[in-house]
Amino acid sequence: MRLKEGDVIVCILKDMEDLTHGKKYKIVHTRKTGHEDDICIKDDRNHQRWFGQVGVSESWLSWFVTDKQWKRDEKLQKIGIY
Repeated sequence: MRLKEGDVIVCILKDMEDLTHGKKYKIVHTRKTGHEDDICIKDDRNHQRWFGQVGVSESWLSWFVTDKQWKRDEKLQKIGIY
């Protein structure tokens, strides 16, 4: 999945400096780096944090899920499936 400016991702890791588990972060910038696009969010201190897109070693998927996936997982937990 390729993210674009305005998309929302949710932090899935606990104990991350300047990022909060379960908090939503909006993609504020993207940039081309070779064949890939990087994405940027503002962390809890309002600093820019850059992550790679899917397919690179430092992909955003290591720290986040999409807002849609987060909501889906919450529903599954409520009904005891996940």
